[in-house]
Amino acid sequence: MDGCVIGNNCIIAGHTFLKEGTVIPDNSIVAGMPGKVIKTRDCRFENKMNAVAYHENAMGYSEQDYRRLANPATLKKIEQKMQQQG
Repeated sequence: MDGCVIGNNCIIAGHTFLKEGTVIPDNSIVAGMPGKVIKTRDCRFENKMNAVAYHENAMGYSEQDYRRLANPATLKKIEQKMQQQG
């Protein structure tokens, strides 16, 4: 992997061999011998939604509300947060 440039948010499969000087663009999934981009995927929205839900769940646990995510009002609140953040 001498001189390879791997972009942000990339997944390189196990046992993948990258030739010297290979450039992998952001958000790529790479596999094979030699390594090739097999798919490009941007999961920013999904990751952000997961983080907001995780935070909301943690807040519920701190208040001993262990089923907060099962409450429709909480799901509506998460949706509103996501719309505000874009």
